Amino acid sequence: MLSPKQLEQLERVFCAQRVAVVGAGEAPGKVGYNILESLLLGGYRGRIYPVNPRLENVLGLKVYPSLRDLPEPIDLAVIAINQYATVEVLADCAAQGAQGVTCVAGGFRELGPEGEKLEEDLINKANEFGLLLIGPNTLGFLNPWQRLNTTFYPMPMKAGRVAFLSQSGGVGLTIIYRAFDEDLGLSKWIGCGNRSTLAFSDYLQYLAQDAQTDVIGIFMEGAEDAARLVALAREIVRAKPIVLYKVGRSKAVDYAALTHTGSLAGSYRVYRDILEQAGIIVVESVEELIAACKALALSPLPPVDGVGILTHTAGPSIVAMDELAQRNCPVPPWQAETIQAIRELIPNPPTVIKNPLDLPGVGFDAPTYGKAAETLLADPNVGSLLAIFTHSRCWRYPNTELITLRQRQPKPIVALYVSPVAGVAEARPWLQDRGIPTYTDGKAAAWGLAALHRYRHIRSAAATADEERSVQPGAEVEQLKTRGTQPEWLTEAESKAVLAAAGIPVPAWREVASEEEAAAAATALGFPVVLKVLSSKILHKADIGGVRLNLDSAAAVRQAYREVLERARAIDPEARATVQEMAPPGVEVIVGLAPDAHFGRVLMFGLGGIFTEVLEDVVFALPPLGQREARALLERIKGWPLLTGYRGQPAVDLEQLTDLIWRVGQLAAANPAIAEMDLNPVVVYPRGLKVLDARLRLAPRP
Repeated sequence: MLSPKQLEQLERVFCAQRVAVVGAGEAPGKVGYNILESLLLGGYRGRIYPVNPRLENVLGLKVYPSLRDLPEPIDLAVIAINQYATVEVLADCAAQGAQGVTCVAGGFRELGPEGEKLEEDLINKANEFGLLLIGPNTLGFLNPWQRLNTTFYPMPMKAGRVAFLSQSGGVGLTIIYRAFDEDLGLSKWIGCGNRSTLAFSDYLQYLAQDAQTDVIGIFMEGAEDAARLVALAREIVRAKPIVLYKVGRSKAVDYAALTHTGSLAGSYRVYRDILEQAGIIVVESVEELIAACKALALSPLPPVDGVGILTHTAGPSIVAMDELAQRNCPVPPWQAETIQAIRELIPNPPTVIKNPLDLPGVGFDAPTYGKAAETLLADPNVGSLLAIFTHSRCWRYPNTELITLRQRQPKPIVALYVSPVAGVAEARPWLQDRGIPTYTDGKAAAWGLAALHRYRHIRSAAATADEERSVQPGAEVEQLKTRGTQPEWLTEAESKAVLAAAGIPVPAWREVASEEEAAAAATALGFPVVLKVLSSKILHKADIGGVRLNLDSAAAVRQAYREVLERARAIDPEARATVQEMAPPGVEVIVGLAPDAHFGRVLMFGLGGIFTEVLEDVVFALPPLGQREARALLERIKGWPLLTGYRGQPAVDLEQLTDLIWRVGQLAAANPAIAEMDLNPVVVYPRGLKVLDARLRLAPRP
């Protein structure tokens, strides 16, 4: 976490009034030359000090032999020399008053052990001199409000309200260029590089308090401070939306990320689920990142769910509907009053009046289009409007009508021109400056609308999320406090005792040490029963034939006991057995707790049985959870329809299943001794549920 002093330092860096370029060159195409060119062509209004002992002038600027020869202190040094010299020049940067440095050079930890040692030296030097270090292995940053471009790519800049963080220079450039294509102004663009002294969460903390930033977009491969980033994001999204595009869905990407910036990408699904739990909008491409950030920066939030679509060409509306449906953004039917109003506006309309509303084509006049849009926005089921029209010389576009409508009422309007980009070159800035995000692609328009509706829900949930997530008194389990100092797996009986103490329903069971005890326990519980091996050394009981189901007599129980224990004691001479009631069939799910290298312990939920092992239909969250977060996990799995009653089957007890996930989160948060937990299967019925099998592993005491 950055201190107030460091935040002030970072502000002076990003808004630098005096910039030194160490390694300034005279050869076009070289990094040191291009950085100077970027500053000059970008219109930077501060003072520029090129530094190179072999030059006197470059691009009309006086060149100084060293940093110590500059006539005044500087705010920022952009270092464009090799990695070894970069480390050595930090002392001069600090002596000249620099608050921070941008290190362009690569060749640090992304190259392995030798590079790791060099980067460690770089970090130690920066910390010794109190310098904030952007990079190394970075393109630099942009601040269009200051006309400040420290990258070695001269480019036009438009000031706006969206800030972007990028772990990759190449993808970062793509983000910049796509933003230009969409006429989207930026407040900051920061190439994070290796993040040696400034982590993702540090940049996020800065942008949270940056008055020029309203929306934050991120491209991420992996993060060394993922848990801290999530904790910070939970606070930021109350006021500013965060949109994030993360790569790393395959093991091949893990290796590429390691060699590229020195960080593992981590499990994509764990990242995705936990980032979304924190209120971050996770997207799937650079194009969606830009589309979402644009809508969030330019438009108000919808007051209710539901997108209304007005078009005079059906295809683009179908494309948009597909994307909206994939993002759980409804396109509801019009109310009867809306349908009647449209009939009065357009007598004998040549179409069915439905949502999307497809009205006559090219000859349709703009004033009528505007009145239709006003009618649809008045529908209480609609929180936003997608206005689609084609690029044509045959009719006047309803731009004026839409702007007037946008100014008269609070609901957002998104415009989709079916047009080449050049066809909206004049209209798009005019519309967007007046609060109407404008797109030329149906998917992008839908992505922007979906982000608005998603952030509406995030803002609403954030208001009570902390209170819901709080750990309730009494969630600690006493028997966990007396365990040994070594990591260990509890037996099934011990695990179920912990669950029962936490209020989690388990079947009735008895621990037994002989055939006769097993038969007596079965008689007391009532047939049929299940007999299982009990051993902390045998984790997968079924693999050794250690589970016998549907035992319907005392004789069957005795025989099962003999056979199971004969096999088990070859592995664990102290193995015992349990007898438990045979639960009727139901819907099987799995609930677990697993260690994660990036986030610590993560809670998992999914369908059980083959759905877990083959389809991997699971989702993740950080404990503890609120009740609403626990319920949201249920709805996120692909098998959600199986829980709500599929093809005539009864729905399961969603209230009890939500409560189970909430209790597991409480148990994990209140008992840090629990390192892993595996409740599988959990059988859920139309009324109630039971945890049929459980394994818990304890971590060593500190």
